[in-house]
Amino acid sequence: TSVQILDLLTREGFIRGFRVEGTKIRILLKQYQGAPVIRNIRVVSKPSRDIWVTPSELKNRTSFNTGMWVMQTPMGVLSHRDCIRMGVGGKMIFAVNNGWQHWC
Repeated sequence: TSVQILDLLTREGFIRGFRVEGTKIRILLKQYQGAPVIRNIRVVSKPSRDIWVTPSELKNRTSFNTGMWVMQTPMGVLSHRDCIRMGVGGKMIFAVNNGWQHWC
């Protein structure tokens, strides 16, 4: 699952890439105009409380969102934009804030 999440963060432009080195993962962070692209990460679902959302709830909650919600779905790990486009709901894992949005 961690490799799927890192693949998603790479595709969405939040990190430059990553390498798996044995039991460790080396993440290449991305910067834009001298500032880190990822400003904050907030865990949404916790072991004590899972947050599940439908595609329509995602669309309403993220209409002005420039960051990304990472979702665990039956189709794997997807961004909230992919979930809306594909019409799939799922469990919200965490939210990535790039500094140009309010938390959803």
